[in-house]
Amino acid sequence: MPLLEVKELTFGREKGNIPLVKGISFCIEEGEIYGLLGESGSGKTITALSIIKLLPPGIKIYSGKVFFKGRDLLELSEAGLRKVRGKEIALILQDPLSALNPVLTIEEQLTEVIEGEREERRQRAISLLKEVGLPDPEVRLKNYPHELSGGMRQRVMIAISLAGNPRLLIADEPTTALDLTLQIQIMKLLLSLNEKKGLSILFITHDLGVMRWIAHRVGVLYKGLLLEEAPVEELFKSPLHPYTKELMNSYTLKDSSWENKVEKRENKSGCPYFPYCPEKKEKCYQDKIPPFKKISSGRRVRCWLYEE
Repeated sequence: MPLLEVKELTFGREKGNIPLVKGISFCIEEGEIYGLLGESGSGKTITALSIIKLLPPGIKIYSGKVFFKGRDLLELSEAGLRKVRGKEIALILQDPLSALNPVLTIEEQLTEVIEGEREERRQRAISLLKEVGLPDPEVRLKNYPHELSGGMRQRVMIAISLAGNPRLLIADEPTTALDLTLQIQIMKLLLSLNEKKGLSILFITHDLGVMRWIAHRVGVLYKGLLLEEAPVEELFKSPLHPYTKELMNSYTLKDSSWENKVEKRENKSGCPYFPYCPEKKEKCYQDKIPPFKKISSGRRVRCWLYEE
């Protein structure tokens, strides 16, 4: 049984029943790093938040299931979800400066999520900061968030997320605001936690290089649809979906104005990539989304090109 299994999850705006993410399905095994890859606005972050029902106001879940260790999280009460959030499923946000409280010290924020007597909580906080590689942890406990560098703040966020000994860590673009050196440090830390603790990770990013380095399997998201899924090396060596192929070529495109060649013909309820696709056929323009077809072990793709 997978640690997490998302089945046909669809959600969107309460008013007008406008879906934002449509029928998304994927699973994460124990000890696996699953990557959710896509451009800005594709639905990566909101999909992750839907797993623990932290959707923004005005957004509701229409249908689907989210099984975590065999339980459907969507059927839990708010009190039941509070027992899961932070303790079993933890979240790292992409901007630690905004996520941390600016008027509380690191010690106050870290010990707040740790149970026990005051000194026990303080020693546990020091241990966690050491575990995530923060230098001089006893000194850093007295600091406020603005007194730390971006990389230090991200390590503090990871320490807070580890305080409840979770089985699944949702990492929402945790390296976006960092320079290359700090990105590598944070990714090495997450890989170490995965290898030593067996921590499962849902890693969200739009960065192809980051994804190739850290993930075991990858799902490609585009306009709320999961278009392709594969082991990371297979995805990069031989992408199947036309969108994934364009994504892989995006750093080497000589003509960056390819979006200007988009057809005016719209396709609101069929394949969302139709206007941009260099391999489209007449069948692609219809009021039906292609099924998510299994191609081989571990590989799925949502494209009419693979229906024959």
